[in-house]
Amino acid sequence: MLIQIIKNKMKNISVSLPGLEDYNPLAAVPYYEVDPSSLSALTWTEGQEKCMRYAYVRIAEVAEKHNNLTDNYEFIMKDYRSVSQVLFDLPTKFTNRVSRSVVNKFSFNLIQNSFIRNSPAGNLDKFRKEHGKVICFDHEWPRQKTAQILIQQYQNSPFSFDDFREQWEDKYSWVNLVTTEENSELSNHTKTNGFTDPKTLYQNCLVVLENLLVFN
Repeated sequence: MLIQIIKNKMKNISVSLPGLEDYNPLAAVPYYEVDPSSLSALTWTEGQEKCMRYAYVRIAEVAEKHNNLTDNYEFIMKDYRSVSQVLFDLPTKFTNRVSRSVVNKFSFNLIQNSFIRNSPAGNLDKFRKEHGKVICFDHEWPRQKTAQILIQQYQNSPFSFDDFREQWEDKYSWVNLVTTEENSELSNHTKTNGFTDPKTLYQNCLVVLENLLVFN
């Protein structure tokens, strides 16, 4: 309830005080950082391994293409999107973080018992069948933005397949459990305002994440 009240108040704020134009009060919204070493390693199927290799090939191809572009090339965003669609088939890693809205809607224990030490993707399907399609996984690094970052990174300094895989495992594969409403809000905010990093996005959308491992 408090989060929603703050959201409604913030929508009406449009004036900055002198000297505080760059001040963002939403930076105080809690954001739980995750240590990559605390997360379980991804389990790869043979099909996902093949998709991973193909994603690397596509990143390299588009990067090399973009290194030879003219200034008036108009399909650069479509190129990023084409690579993001390949990334869609790669496995994701649950960060063990869930939005406070999800916890308030169900209960900490129910969410914890449903998603910790189990297959998050499979359990999400099971949970949604029992409780409705009101929660989902949010890619904290939007896939199109991830594609853009990786392509531009490869343009500047080509990296190996192993480097790509490590980046995916330790950063770009991460997903958090949020309500479908929050997922839409995060997506719409990115489309309207762009994307800086997950922390800034979640804070700006007032999505507070809880750590499911705290009470283990």
